[in-house]
Amino acid sequence: MFDAIKFCDDYSVEYSVEGSKNVSAGWIGLRCPFCGDTSNHLGIEISSGRCFCWKCGGKRLESVLRKIVPTCNISDIITNYSWGTTEVKTKTENKHNLKEIVIPGEIPLAKVYREYLSNRQFDPVYLEQKYELRYGKPYSKYEYRLIIPVKYKNRYVSFQTRRVFNNKSIRYKNCKIEDSVIQNKNTCYNLDNCKKRYAIGVEGVTDVWRIGDDSFATFGTSFTNKQLLTIKNHFDTVYWLYDPGEESEKKARNAASKLSALGLNAEIIKIDGINDPGSMKEELVIELKKELRLY
Repeated sequence: MFDAIKFCDDYSVEYSVEGSKNVSAGWIGLRCPFCGDTSNHLGIEISSGRCFCWKCGGKRLESVLRKIVPTCNISDIITNYSWGTTEVKTKTENKHNLKEIVIPGEIPLAKVYREYLSNRQFDPVYLEQKYELRYGKPYSKYEYRLIIPVKYKNRYVSFQTRRVFNNKSIRYKNCKIEDSVIQNKNTCYNLDNCKKRYAIGVEGVTDVWRIGDDSFATFGTSFTNKQLLTIKNHFDTVYWLYDPGEESEKKARNAASKLSALGLNAEIIKIDGINDPGSMKEELVIELKKELRLY
C-alpha cells in the first residue's frame, strides 16, 4: 500500500477523500498534473498505489510523484510512504531508541487523589489497579498530578499527567518526546484493552476510564497521521464519541473521512444531553456498548 494521505499531508498537496465529487471508495482524488485538471480527477488507490485520471487515463505512481515533487528522490518517497498488508511501517521509536521507560510517581494513591477521582464518580481503587495510576509527591516534578501510564503491547511507552487542583497550571502534560518510547500523539491510549476489531474513539483518558474496554483515546481532538494509521491497523470500525462542539465535531468528521479513505468504517455518534463522555452514567455506558455490540 502507498500512504497517499500522509504523503499529501506532508508535502501540502490538496486532495479529496471518498464521498467527495469524482472520488470512489478506497481512493483519494488529486488534481491531475498531466492534463491541467482542476477538479481532482486523478485518483490514487489506497490499497495498491494505482493511479488513474478520469480525463487522460492511467498513470504510473512514479510518474505522478515526479510531476508533483520534481526535486525529490521518488524512490525514497515510495519506500517511506509504503507499507505491507498487515502492519503499517511507521517509525514510532524516538531518536534514543528506548525500549521501555520507567513511569515516575508513587503508589498506592494518596487520599487527595482518591478523593479527586471519587468526586468525579470514579472508583479510585478500580482505576488504580486497572490503569496503574500513580501520583506525584509534593515538591516533586509532578506534584499534585495524577500520573497515567501509556502502554502498548504490554510495555510502558509513555505517560500523561493530569492536575487534580483547579490552579493555573496546564491541565494535561505529556511525557517529553525524548523520554518516551512512542510519543502520545503517535499512538492511542488503552489499545491493549481493545480486543475487538471495532471500538469507541474518544478524546481523553478520563473518557476511556468511563467507557472501559474496547475504547481508546487520541489525547485530544487533533489527530496525527501516525495515530490514524495505528487505528487503521487495529480496527475495522470506529465509533467516534467526542465532546459536543463545532471544532471537535469538525475534527472528528475529518478523521472519519481519512479513515474511510483507508478502508475503515468510521461513524460519528452523538448522545443527547451529554457534554462530556467522561461524565456519562454507568447505565448509559452499558446501554451504548450493548447497542454497539461492545458489551
